[in-house]
Amino acid sequence: MAALRNFELEAIQLLAAHALSIEQLDAIAAVEEPTRYEYTGCGYFVTVAHPSLPTEAQVLDDPYVAGYIGETECGFVAFLGDGELILECHPAFGPDIPENVRDLPVKVGIEPSSVIDLR
Repeated sequence: MAALRNFELEAIQLLAAHALSIEQLDAIAAVEEPTRYEYTGCGYFVTVAHPSLPTEAQVLDDPYVAGYIGETECGFVAFLGDGELILECHPAFGPDIPENVRDLPVKVGIEPSSVIDLR
């Protein structure tokens, strides 16, 4: 079984569109086991490692990528560095993210920015 679920790969592709190459995205999709996984009680972190990933630290949080599980909206942030990618899934609206979220059908998409430019 792959380390990352399809919805996690979708979120990473959206977040890392300008940071990772197609070859790097394919490489993390092929990783079979996560390096680490931690459910926090309201969200989770999953880490994968691959030699082709950047060593320099980067935070990938733009665009805002959301996931939907029933009435729960979650947000995704990816952290790159030291040959690893950490995907954070945190609650944004509604009930906390269930512990079995990785086994549920999660719909992923980019949410429009709610920033208002008053210039």
